[in-house]
Amino acid sequence: NFDSPDAFKTPFSSLNLDLDFEESLLNMKEIGLFTGIPSQLNPYQANISGKFTGTLDRLSGNNIQMSIPGLLFLNADIFANGLPNINETFLNLSIRRSVVYPQRIVNLFNNNEPVDIPGSLEAIRYSGELVGFITDFVAKGDFITDAGNIYTDINMKLNNYPYTTFYEGYLATAGFDLG
Repeated sequence: NFDSPDAFKTPFSSLNLDLDFEESLLNMKEIGLFTGIPSQLNPYQANISGKFTGTLDRLSGNNIQMSIPGLLFLNADIFANGLPNINETFLNLSIRRSVVYPQRIVNLFNNNEPVDIPGSLEAIRYSGELVGFITDFVAKGDFITDAGNIYTDINMKLNNYPYTTFYEGYLATAGFDLG
């Protein structure tokens, strides 16, 4: 939806979207043509459902369910303000349920060279909030693994140079044992 053809001159702020995905398949290679997703995801398809509204630079997603079979599952509400520059985009993710499979993801990005991740971390489940920017955000929620549970309320700051990460906040574990 747009007011005039001039909207295409500034598509990120002028084109209003009202997208309703119902069990749709997205080819990751095609998505990569418009985003900075890593090429290692090219062979995969994402299953997605949910409703996206707003302009691309101020986008809301409600009841979003996305899965890349064998790698991850996500059920969340999403708000992004500042796209297309991901480094200047404020994100608010309210995650009802997510599951990631770290061994499979690490192998994918490590040219399928095996990396030793404890079997108790085969699947990591998370529910909670992620709020902030890609390099400075707060993670408040619950991680559930076969190794035990972790509750976090942590601010993370990721610096590209000199490649340092800062953590500040609260972390509690329950029955956590990596063996």
